[in-house]
Amino acid sequence: MSVVNPIPDETLTVYFGGRSGIHIQPDLSDRHDLHTIHLNGNKLEDIRAEWFPPSLRHLNLSSNAILLDLPATWPDTIETLNLDYNYIPHTKFVEHWPSSLRELSMDGNANRSCPTNLPTSLETLSMAGCKLQSIDTLPYTLKKLRVNYNFIKIVKLLPRHLLYLQLSQNVLQSSILFKYRLPPMIRVLQLDYNELTWLPSTFPDSLETLNVSNNTITEFRVKLPASLKLLQLNDNKLTVFQPTFSVPQQSFVLYIQNNCITENLDYLREKRHVSTLFQGKNWNTALHTASARMIQFAFAKYKLKRGVRTWARINTIQKELFMVAMHPDRLGHFEPLPNWSN
Repeated sequence: MSVVNPIPDETLTVYFGGRSGIHIQPDLSDRHDLHTIHLNGNKLEDIRAEWFPPSLRHLNLSSNAILLDLPATWPDTIETLNLDYNYIPHTKFVEHWPSSLRELSMDGNANRSCPTNLPTSLETLSMAGCKLQSIDTLPYTLKKLRVNYNFIKIVKLLPRHLLYLQLSQNVLQSSILFKYRLPPMIRVLQLDYNELTWLPSTFPDSLETLNVSNNTITEFRVKLPASLKLLQLNDNKLTVFQPTFSVPQQSFVLYIQNNCITENLDYLREKRHVSTLFQGKNWNTALHTASARMIQFAFAKYKLKRGVRTWARINTIQKELFMVAMHPDRLGHFEPLPNWSN
């Protein structure tokens, strides 16, 4: 065990973090003046609640070696608890979480499900980079939920008071995510890098940010709430963009790059529907039609000089080239195109 210097009586916050190499939790049960302890970046495996100071409110235990040796009963005084980047597989053994807990962070652990019996005082829960497969019942008081970089397929009814939802980098499908209504007061909705193919026709009136980039959405026919400030639709397969505006001159920032849209969307800016527009790397009908005709002509001449087997082989290459002609930056990201005449 590393030698720990004596703590001055007037100290309210104590740091044992910064890779101090501590293997055993220091006993601070007699320190009634301490309200914050940082024990992050050590080698702790066993955490004992009886060694916490009586007035402890903020506890940082991130980046240790904790597996299952957590208290079954936590002191009710704790308001923020950081357990990031340990080896915790589940928290089924926790019988009682702090009744005053407002923020719980468990990023980078091995949890396959969210903790149960969380207190109704909880407002923020972060479990990014775990092994979550579903989102089950959470406290109705929850306002912020971060569960990106997981394997979530199932989302049940979300807390009614939720304001911020980070679900990026999961495997969510539209039929599962939008089975239930979204929280009525949601402001930020991050759904990029999932498996969404469609969106609901309406979103809550409180929504300010919607990010559905890097999905496979083909059509956008959504009534946009008047509160919207940022809409991100990059890297989908959009061929139709027909939003409905809640107010005549609704102004927001729109990212709609790298899609399959052929029309120029500058009219949105002219009508003051958007304040800033990013629409690069979309289809250009004239250029892509010309490229397709050049490829078609070249292959017609080439195939006249080849046998049947060679013709069949290069016919596949021709189709791939047509895809590149339709959008050079998206080679390998298209569904099969309709057959072209030879």
